[in-house]
Amino acid sequence: MPDPERSMPRTVSRRRLLATGLALAAAGPAPAAEAVPEDGRYARFLARGPFADPARFPVGVWLQSPANARAWAGIGINLYVNLWKGPTAAQLDALAAAGMPVIAAQNEIALSPRYRDTVIGWMAHPDEPDNAQPLPGGGYGAPVPPEEMQARYAAMRARDPSRPVLLNLGQGVTWDGWFGRGARTDHPEDYPRYIEGADIVSFDVYPVTSRHAPVAGRIELIGRGVQRLRGWARAGQGVWAVIGASRIGNATRRPNPAELRAQAFMAIAHGAQGIVWFAHQFAPRFVEAAPLREPDTRAALAAVNAEIAGLAPVLGRGRPEPGLRPQAGAGVTVRALAHDGALWLICINDRPAPTRLRLRLPGAMRGVEPATGVRVASDAAGRITLGFAGYQPRILRLG
Repeated sequence: MPDPERSMPRTVSRRRLLATGLALAAAGPAPAAEAVPEDGRYARFLARGPFADPARFPVGVWLQSPANARAWAGIGINLYVNLWKGPTAAQLDALAAAGMPVIAAQNEIALSPRYRDTVIGWMAHPDEPDNAQPLPGGGYGAPVPPEEMQARYAAMRARDPSRPVLLNLGQGVTWDGWFGRGARTDHPEDYPRYIEGADIVSFDVYPVTSRHAPVAGRIELIGRGVQRLRGWARAGQGVWAVIGASRIGNATRRPNPAELRAQAFMAIAHGAQGIVWFAHQFAPRFVEAAPLREPDTRAALAAVNAEIAGLAPVLGRGRPEPGLRPQAGAGVTVRALAHDGALWLICINDRPAPTRLRLRLPGAMRGVEPATGVRVASDAAGRITLGFAGYQPRILRLG
């Protein structure tokens, strides 16, 4: 059974720390996201294996049993990330039989040529090295120094220079006042140095189920964290987001279907190149694959993953249109991509309140919102106004 303190993204509730009431800087409206240059080992990751097909966008699940691989694949998961007390030969054989690739810890078993097509990347350990680390006798010490993570990365690259290393960081990426970093709280300057120890970098924050005022309910923190990682990353690094799909440590709250969709597209609209669902539940009782046991969550997750899969060719091959900027003050992020003769707008309201966005398109255009079938059109000068509920994503295809 997974150990919530040592082997997966820790939530605030699991660390049993008290809220400090520290203020969090507002995310604010963001410019259109641009593609991270595709060179280096992340580009090779995209060029070989399951994600060489631009119709596949990485949609992973964190630390799940291989016995459930087919069930997860049935709702649109195409990647396992990390394995409990593994990887073992039995785990990798089960994933290979299910056709499920994995990013796993690097060991002699996983390095075997037998698993070359199953193990497509390496997981840096420990998870969330930027957080205060548990001490053998109890309590917490300092975070793992960035230089140590860089050294571990170099050692993994020396053993296998062909596959990328994924490093997952904690909520300090988006919340400078996250006191779970101990003495390194309010030190965001650490993160560019951590990122030097990875080819793909991700972070986790769970605003829907968090009980801490600076984070609770603030879905925009997912977008803020993605933007910060993209700003810190070097050319060619991949940026992913780990997103909550369960109660985690909140016995009375879990994401509803609208919140699942909002979290995923908050990451994607801000430029995430992959997402990983966190599916464990720790309260009121432990459930490893909670969404698979909840019919409404399972159906909602399948719908969001299917929508992302439908957009994968646009996300993988679309040409960024950085000149298209959202109206200042509207609080909407717009990721504009040209693909196959159409202009795609991946939009997200970064705020909990309704808003209206006015855009000036290159010319008169009309199109559709594929998720709803709603038709939209600009005026002759290319002006268009779009309405948004709080944290609502809208994806439009225009031509």
